Amino acid sequence: MRKIFHVVLAVPVILVAALIALWWTATDLDRQIDFRKTVLVSTPNQYLMCPPGYCTDKPHMISPVFPVPRTELEKAWDAMMNKKVDFVPLKKSGRPHRRHYEQRSKLLRYPDRITVEFQARDDATSSLAIYSRSKYGYSDGGVNEARVKSLLQDLK
Repeated sequence: MRKIFHVVLAVPVILVAALIALWWTATDLDRQIDFRKTVLVSTPNQYLMCPPGYCTDKPHMISPVFPVPRTELEKAWDAMMNKKVDFVPLKKSGRPHRRHYEQRSKLLRYPDRITVEFQARDDATSSLAIYSRSKYGYSDGGVNEARVKSLLQDLK
C-alpha cells in the first residue's frame, strides 16, 4: 500500500517538474532580446556587437556599417547562414529583421544562442547587432567572441 502511495505521489511531481522544464525552455527560446534595453548579464559567457548608439549596453565590439540597404544585407546573411550546417535556425522571430540560431559546442554539445538584428542606417547603408551567448555555464573560453568575429568575417 505504501509503495502505491509513493508511486501515485511521484507521478504528478515528475509531471509538474517536466512541465516546468518545458515551460522554462520554451520561454527562453521565445525570449525577446531588446538591443535597446539591457541584454548583458553578469557572466562572461556572452558577446555583444552593436552599431554605434544602437544598444543600451556597452558592446564588446562596434558593428561595421555596410554600403548596402538592409534588405541586401539580410539576403547576404541568409545566404551565408544557409551554408553553415552547424547553425540551426530557431523559431521565427516576431520581428521581421531578426534571426535566432542555435549552435552546439563541439565536445559536450551544449547549446549556444545567437540573435541577429539588422538595422537600416539610411536608404543605402545598414548594419547589424549580434548577441551570442552560452545557455549554460559561467565562462566560455572566448567562444562567443570568436563566433561573432567569424560570422562577421564570413559576411564581408
